[in-house]
Parts: sequence; C-alpha cells; structure tokens
Amino acid sequence: MFYTKSVEDTLLSLECTKEGLSSKEAKERIIHYGENSIPEGKKSSLFGIFLEQFKSPIIYVLLFAAIISFIIKEFGDAGFILAVLFINAFIGTYQEYNANLRADALKKVLKTYVTALRDNKKIQLLNEEITVGDIIFFESGIKVPADVRLIETNELEVNESLLTGESIDVYKDSKYISEDIDEPIGDRKNMLYAGSMVTKGRGIGVVTAVSYQSEIGKIALLLSKSKVSKAPLVMRMEKFSFNIAKIIAMFVLLIIAVGVYQQSPLKDIFFFTVAMAVSTIPEGLPVAITVALSVASAAMSKRNVIVRKLSAIEGLGSCTLIASDKTGTMTQNKLSVEHFITPDKIYSAKENIDKNILLGAVLCNEAVFNKDENDFYFIGDQVDVALAKYALDIDADLFKLKNSLNPLASIAYEPQNGYSAISYEIDSKKVDFIKGSPEN
Repeated sequence: MFYTKSVEDTLLSLECTKEGLSSKEAKERIIHYGENSIPEGKKSSLFGIFLEQFKSPIIYVLLFAAIISFIIKEFGDAGFILAVLFINAFIGTYQEYNANLRADALKKVLKTYVTALRDNKKIQLLNEEITVGDIIFFESGIKVPADVRLIETNELEVNESLLTGESIDVYKDSKYISEDIDEPIGDRKNMLYAGSMVTKGRGIGVVTAVSYQSEIGKIALLLSKSKVSKAPLVMRMEKFSFNIAKIIAMFVLLIIAVGVYQQSPLKDIFFFTVAMAVSTIPEGLPVAITVALSVASAAMSKRNVIVRKLSAIEGLGSCTLIASDKTGTMTQNKLSVEHFITPDKIYSAKENIDKNILLGAVLCNEAVFNKDENDFYFIGDQVDVALAKYALDIDADLFKLKNSLNPLASIAYEPQNGYSAISYEIDSKKVDFIKGSPEN
C-alpha cells in the first residue's frame, strides 16, 4: 500500500535510501524476491509437440480402425491409415515447432534496459535485473519494468492502458499521498506499474514490487491458474467423432442382426462389420484440416503474426462478437485527426488549411518526433502525436522548421490549466502559439 505512504516512509519500509542499493545487497534481494520476470509455463519438446498431434477424437477413431485392420490382416488399409496419421502429425509438428522457435527468437531480441542507481552510480540494467529497493530513472519512451513508488516527478505522464484500458495518458505526482486504501490503480498518482509506458516528462522512483508481486504479475498468476477451454475446432471434432461412432454402432448392430437372422457364419459377420466400420471413417479428414490451417498460418505469418497452435486459427475465425471494455486495449492505442473544424469550414485530414494552424500543431507540441529513413516516429501524449502527424502529413517541411527554431518561452500543459503555450521568433517577429480547451 505504498501509495498511502510518504516517500520517507516508503524508503524506510523497503530498507533502502535514495542513493540506491549496493551490488552485494542487490544480489541478495534478487535471491530473496526472485528475478524480475514472469516465468513461462513448461515448454513442450519436439517429441511432446509431435504427441500432441495425436490428441484428437478423430485420431483416436482412426487409430482404432488401424488396430482392427491389423487384427483382420488388412495390412494395406492399416498402413494407409497410419501413413495419413503420421503425415498429419509431421505437418502439425513442423508448423507449431517453427512458430515456437520464432517466438523465442523474438523474445531474445526484444531486451529492454532501464537506468538505475547501483553503488551510488547510474548504470544500465536489464529489466530482469531490477529488484525491490532499486532507484530507477524515467523519461519519455521508457517502459516501466516493475511497480514503483515515485520519489521525484517533473511533468511526468504515463500510458497505463495495459492495466486500466484508458488510452489517455495519466499525470503523475510524487507528492500525492492517497488516503483511500482501496483506491483504484488508475487514480494512484504517485505510483508507476510494470508494463506501462512513460510518454512525457521525467521521474525518479523506488521499486516496490517485482515479478509475481507486481500488479501485472498478479494478473498473470490468475491467468495461469484459470482453466483453459477447448478450441471450437476441438469441440466440433469431438462432436463429429461421437456422431460417427454412433452411426457406425447402429449399422454394426443392424448388420449383426441381419446376419444372425440369415444364419450367416459369425466369422463372416465379424469381418464384414469391421470392413464396413473402417471404410466409413474419413481417413483424409485430419490431413485436410491440418493442411488448410497450415496455409492460413503461412498467410498470417506474412503479416507478422506468429501462430503457435494451429487450432487457434479456427478459434479466431469462429468469433462472432468481440467485447472490449475500453479502446486502447484491442485497438492500436493511437489517436488521429479526422477533421479540423473552424467557424467557417470543416476540413478533412488531408485537406490544405491555413499554415498558421499547421505551425501551431507542430510548434506548440510537447511530443518528441524524429525522422528515420522512411517515415516519422513519435513519442508522447496521444493528442500531441495526432496533431503532429496531421500537420506533417500535409507539410513535411514543418519538421525542418521546428528543428531550426528555438523557443523563447513556454508553458507546459497541466491538467488543471487545460492548455499549453510557446513563443518563437519567426521572421524577426515574436509569435505566440496556444493550444488547449476554449473555455480555459
């Protein structure tokens, strides 16, 4: 409950200081609290993935048919059924094993670092090396590695949509102390939580929780304990296999009854019923399904989507309704300018507009934006990012103009003010730009 404590009481509770931890103490705390990561579930080996391909009701029916074929010495039928099953298993194993390798390779590449105090010196640490009591420094673009009680803030704003679903950035204040022990996460202005992203300003904080002790870790722990439901494809195959078994059983009983009535030899009745049962089982169905899902998986991989389980493709395709509590969780969490409304006219996003408006959108803007070889990239408040993109899409030369000018004075955006302002010298004249809500 560190959001209800002062900075001094928080440091006292965590048995640390603003000078950070020593290397020795950090190692001891990592042993005590564990590595700052969410442990993954047990990974399946190549052989385990191969065996998973046989866990299907239709596969069980086909295996039973193959065994019966061997018993009655129909080796051709038995061999064909087993060949189909192994081809199906090899295709499924190849797809899922490669998907796991690509996912693991992506995780190894995506290493994130944070600046922390160790031995009273600023050093770069992997997120996994952070522990309780570490002093961490934050700035725009930094992903929060653990739960943190803020010690100092300077116009700090954070995107917490991963936890709260709110796409609008949250203003943080280290001096804030909550009096409500049940205060919602989104209202705790003196806390940062693992998984959120700093979009503006600067901050210093002390780590209060890592791994499963963090808020995002608690969610992960609950999800790991939840019962995994069957994919729609698996449920349909179970129903299909059960229906096939019922139909075959009905015909077998009918044939036996007719055979007994006609006084046919029991041996002939047995072989005939087995042959009939085996012939009615669709041996090619598993391969057809696996090939179709593999084609879909290949198509999705071209769009940078890694499919670990082939049955997940059909599960996603079966969705008829997706319910989301907030925008920003299911969407890209990006705002955009669709129309610009003036007293005289409504402009579309790509339509030319007064240059002073475009100048204001770029110059009175607290987002950080730069240009790489192909395009612009932005970090900051979503409203500022949307306005900057809107102006630069119309006139990309404004980027060079912004970099060539130095502000004379500025007023940063504050929620209580509802506006921001900045002054530049343009063509030997002082020009003021103000952006905010009209009522303020």
